[in-house]
Amino acid sequence: MTRIRISMVVLLLAVIPSVASAGQGEDLISLVEAYYDAHLELNPIEATYIGDHRFDDRFVVDIGPEYLDATFALETDYLALVEAIDPAELNTQDRLTREMFLRARRQTLDGWDFPGHLLPVNQFHGMPQLLAALGSGESIQPFETPEDYDAWVSRARGFAPWVDQAIANLRQGMADGVVLPKELVKRTLPQLKNQVVKKPEHSAFWFPVAAFPDSLPDEDYLRVEAAYRELIMNVLVPAYDRLYRFLKDEYEGRETFGLGDLPGGREWYAYLVRTQTGSDLTPEEIHELGKREVARLDTRIAGLEKVAEDKDKGYPNTKTMLRGFEGFRIQVKPNLVKLFRRIPRTDFEIRFTPRDQQETSAGAYYVAGSPDGTRPGVFFLNARIAKRYTQGQAEALYLHEAVPGHHFQISLARELEDLPRFRRFGQHTAYAEGWGLYAESLGKPLGLYRNPEQEASALRSERFRAVRLVVDTGIHARGWSRDKARDWVDQNEADRYAAMPGQALAYKMGQMKILELRAMAEKELGGKFRMKDFHQAILGSGEMPLDLLEKQVRAWVESSR
Repeated sequence: MTRIRISMVVLLLAVIPSVASAGQGEDLISLVEAYYDAHLELNPIEATYIGDHRFDDRFVVDIGPEYLDATFALETDYLALVEAIDPAELNTQDRLTREMFLRARRQTLDGWDFPGHLLPVNQFHGMPQLLAALGSGESIQPFETPEDYDAWVSRARGFAPWVDQAIANLRQGMADGVVLPKELVKRTLPQLKNQVVKKPEHSAFWFPVAAFPDSLPDEDYLRVEAAYRELIMNVLVPAYDRLYRFLKDEYEGRETFGLGDLPGGREWYAYLVRTQTGSDLTPEEIHELGKREVARLDTRIAGLEKVAEDKDKGYPNTKTMLRGFEGFRIQVKPNLVKLFRRIPRTDFEIRFTPRDQQETSAGAYYVAGSPDGTRPGVFFLNARIAKRYTQGQAEALYLHEAVPGHHFQISLARELEDLPRFRRFGQHTAYAEGWGLYAESLGKPLGLYRNPEQEASALRSERFRAVRLVVDTGIHARGWSRDKARDWVDQNEADRYAAMPGQALAYKMGQMKILELRAMAEKELGGKFRMKDFHQAILGSGEMPLDLLEKQVRAWVESSR
């Protein structure tokens, strides 16, 4: 970790002299790009995700004190440097870059004292699940050349020290009263145990070996096979087993369910609500908003059900399901030009979630392709729950995760090569999930939702997101028990909200803001309103906080009068 801190200092020294000699706009871009390089070196897996393969062999223990100290220094150093740039000397786009950069640094530092590192595992996300996804060969870690295989061995060895740090953090959490709910621990244990295998061939980490390219030399295969056997049985299996045994035999979870029950938990949750929603609404206000949205959608659904026949059924098997989703692609594609000025150059594939991840993954998710379009995005479907989807729900899911949802939103942002990388690859949950949910409403003009049954099913999907406003705030701000939460949602959803406080609020809050902006633009522009132009105003500058998005859309409206 010392090496990373030294490299950050070198970067700072390299950048600071240029501030006095170049224009303010050039200074700003130099600083934010230098920050992003240092950030990627501290977060090498994130670099792999965005198609930057310089650090594919590296693993950083991102819950340890050295990492946390280095990150704090990076955030505070660059906050000060960019604050010194005079916004009056910048053009409109650079002012937006400066504002977004400063806001992100301040937001990170505002939440610095909340002890998330003491809760490093749960059943929905964390390094144990991430490592298994990367090592399966079905994610963004490349397995095409002998060097790729060697890089993964080097990276995966870092998991063992991560586990040791996680156990130390979990022990510290017990001492401080910052512990996971018992129910979440119970659901995490089987995931860890699944990785404790007796033969390497039974491990999810063996998949890349089984899929070793035939085009590569046999001697490379023999070397890789031996290295992976050693890695799995001597590093990964013991590490997963250590974490499993600690959580099973030593860790003392809590009976309560919400974040608000932890020391400082109410303040922590309020912070997460602000960062996840981009709104100044309190948890209580969001709770009541959710109830109103549920009631509104119930009325709309009931109206459709009066004229709809109950013919919107699920899929009988996974082959039919996959064929159905590929059919949506065909139906939607020719209609996209009606609603969008830009189509991503990056393509996407539709695949089933790897078998070993089906118990832990959501119903569907999207993994972005490479910025240059050479690696397609992937829309993953969970075959385990295929029969749950009606046609209308499946269409809404396609619109949300694939086209024109996350595939458009992420791919178009990554193709904005004139923007600094932290904007092209940055994440703002309310924007992203808000756009995904908004995209579900575009089904009719894109050739889907062709009857009342399908439209009602799609509205039920939207209602489900409105329920999240009620349940997430109920758990974490009102102290709801798991059983109380299950009056509204099933067990998996209740446990998801407990594991990821605030994240579930982003969908509806972001969608409602986008719909509000569209209504404003339609009213202000009247006959001049064009849906293509509105969508370009939303997607044309990458992800951003919702209040800055509103400023951008209003500026577009003014320029379009």
